[in-house]
Amino acid sequence: MPTNTGRERIQKTVELANKNRIKIIINGGALNPEGLAEKTHELEKKLNLQVAWVEADNLYPRVETILDDITAGKYAHLDAGNSEVKLERKEKRVVSANAYLGYRVIKRGLDEGADIIICGRVSDASPVIGAAAWWHSWSETDYDKLAGTLIAGHLVECSTYVTGANFAGFYKYDIRDLLNLGLPIAEVFANGETVITKHETLPGIVTADTVKCQLLQEPGTVSMSHMSRANPPPQPKTKLAIFYIGGYQCEMTLNATGYATSKKYDLQEAQIKSTLEQWGVLEGH
Repeated sequence: MPTNTGRERIQKTVELANKNRIKIIINGGALNPEGLAEKTHELEKKLNLQVAWVEADNLYPRVETILDDITAGKYAHLDAGNSEVKLERKEKRVVSANAYLGYRVIKRGLDEGADIIICGRVSDASPVIGAAAWWHSWSETDYDKLAGTLIAGHLVECSTYVTGANFAGFYKYDIRDLLNLGLPIAEVFANGETVITKHETLPGIVTADTVKCQLLQEPGTVSMSHMSRANPPPQPKTKLAIFYIGGYQCEMTLNATGYATSKKYDLQEAQIKSTLEQWGVLEGH
C-alpha cells in the first residue's frame, strides 16, 4: 500500500507546484507506487500534469533465490563482519523484499516529461541526485558532480536533522528555536556543490555545525573523503531490504548520556508538549 501521508502531501502541494512549475519526486509509494500514482492522477486531472511511477525495486518474486545466493556467499549481508549476525531462514515467512534503487530511473522520468514521479524503495539521496542530474543535464560519468549531490541528498533526507534535530550543540540555543523545525533546502549547483538552507520564516538552525552533525550520521565503513571524491565509479550492486514476520514488541526508552543531560531532557519535554498541543490533546500543563 502507498503511504497516506504521501497522498496527503501531494494533495496539499500539487496546485502550487503546478503554478510554479516545480517537479515533485516522492518515495511515498511504499509497496504500491502505481497505486499512489493512480490516486495522484485523479488529483491532477484538471492541471494536465504527467505522472510517472517507479516499481522495479520489488524483488519479492525472486527472494528465495536471492536468499540462496546469500547463503552461498554470492551476496554479503550488510552486517557480515559481525560474527553475532546470522541469516536464519527456518520458519520465517518473508513478506517483502525491496531494493534501494538509484537516481537513473528518476532522471529518465524527468527527461521524458514527468511532472510528478512516485517512487517505492529508492536510496534516500536518489530523488535529489535524479532532480539535479536532470536539471544540470549531467551524464552518468559525471562522477564527482553526482557524488557531491549524494552528500546533498544525505544531508536533507532525514527530515529536519540538518536544521537542528540532529545537532550535538543544541544546548547553546534557546529551546524555542528547536521546536517545529523547518525542513531543509538543498541548492545544488552545476559543479555538484551544494548550499544547505531553509525558509527564512520557519524555525530551526542551519550552520556549519548542524551540517557536520548530519554529515556524520550513518557513515558506514566508507571514509568521508571517498564520499566527495568519486573514485572508483559507483558499484553495480545495491542494498536489498528483506522483511519477515518475527513477532511483535513495543518499547520506548528515553535515555540521556554524555554532556548536557538535563538540557536533553528539557528539550525532549518541550518537543513532546509542543506536539501534543498541536494535536489538541495536552491537558493539565
